[in-house]
Amino acid sequence: ATRSQLSLVMALVPDASGVLADYLAGACGRPSLEAVDGGGRLNRIWRDEDPGRHSRLIAALQPDLAVIADGHNRHQAATRYRDEQHQHSGGRRERPHDYLMMALVPIADPGLRCEPTHRVCPSLDASAPTILGKLDKLFTFAPLDSKAALQAFLTDGESIRFGMARGEALFGLQLRESPETTQLLGRLPESLRSVDAAVLDLLLSERL
Repeated sequence: ATRSQLSLVMALVPDASGVLADYLAGACGRPSLEAVDGGGRLNRIWRDEDPGRHSRLIAALQPDLAVIADGHNRHQAATRYRDEQHQHSGGRRERPHDYLMMALVPIADPGLRCEPTHRVCPSLDASAPTILGKLDKLFTFAPLDSKAALQAFLTDGESIRFGMARGEALFGLQLRESPETTQLLGRLPESLRSVDAAVLDLLLSERL
């Protein structure tokens, strides 16, 4: 519909002068558009047509090296597309394919807060009670009395941890260090053995 790739490349910039940080903090005033999506999230869009602000941003950021944090493939594809188009169009005049949308983030920004991933099993087959009953062979198992206690449990320490809700009851699961868990984790590529979602799928979700 748009004939455009709308996924932004995200890059970090030093922004030593703080000009970009100040701009993102609200230099444009009220958003041009607000909408709540199907997931209940509020989305805001600002449109800035002030050439003075544009010039200040360009002057402040032009010397900076932008380090791509996400979107290397999109950047590579856009660069190749630009080169292909130049072969056909010729000349030096700037064209739309000479540009790529990027989200520039000051390197000092604390970044997004990522909440724990989750899996929901709305229904379980007859083997599920046996699997859940043997979790203590793979995990240390601790009942928790509140969501706050669960949040604290998940963020306390570097070990692989999960929370489990069964009805109103909450539990904390911490992966045991044992020959059995080491053998099971050996089924995963080394790069995934510390990724919570991959470990959860291997040890529990697939079996359920």
